[in-house]
Amino acid sequence: MLKKHKTAAAVVAGAIAVGGLVYAVQDWREDAERESLRLAAEEIFQQKADTSSASWRKGPLPRNRMWSEAKSKARLERVQMLDSQAKVWVAELTTPYSTTRSGTDPQPDTPYVSSRVFLFEEAGDGWRMVKDLTNQEYGTPLLP
Repeated sequence: MLKKHKTAAAVVAGAIAVGGLVYAVQDWREDAERESLRLAAEEIFQQKADTSSASWRKGPLPRNRMWSEAKSKARLERVQMLDSQAKVWVAELTTPYSTTRSGTDPQPDTPYVSSRVFLFEEAGDGWRMVKDLTNQEYGTPLLP
């Protein structure tokens, strides 16, 4: 009888170990998927910030300075998986930088912050934005 209990305990321990491994792999996969979505949103924000007509370029310049570049970051607020698509609530933080007239001494200016909702679909190894759902989620923006 003792041998049966040891065998049963070993089987249970093995099942717990495998179950824990499956959970860890699934958790790692979800984290990787969220990071991939965050990077896709960040790329959208950075592309928008890099344009010559970006809104941050329209702000007042600090004295004796000129606009240089902006760096955008994205922070995922929430992700809802829909088959091969993902609805993503994301916060944008874009920090513009100015330099001296000679292009030296880069200094950060006041960051721009916004909340967006995007619908992404799987595209190869990454994600592609299908639609910007921000206005549907939050209504018409107060500022252009």
